[in-house]
Amino acid sequence: MISPLRFSPSTAVVTGSDSGIGRAVAVRLAESGLDVGITWHEDEEGAERTTRARERPPLSWTWT
Repeated sequence: MISPLRFSPSTAVVTGSDSGIGRAVAVRLAESGLDVGITWHEDEEGAERTTRARERPPLSWTWT
């Protein structure tokens, strides 16, 4: 499992967080306890999916 990230200050804004790398970064930062502001250009539904992704239990990673 990936160890928790530690940040100070505790707020981040992630651009392009409606999909792809931006979504992954936004979710990971939120799982680490940051308040995350997300932005998007056209895909409002994707931005809503990013918001809902944080409501799920954190992902568990296994490396083989």
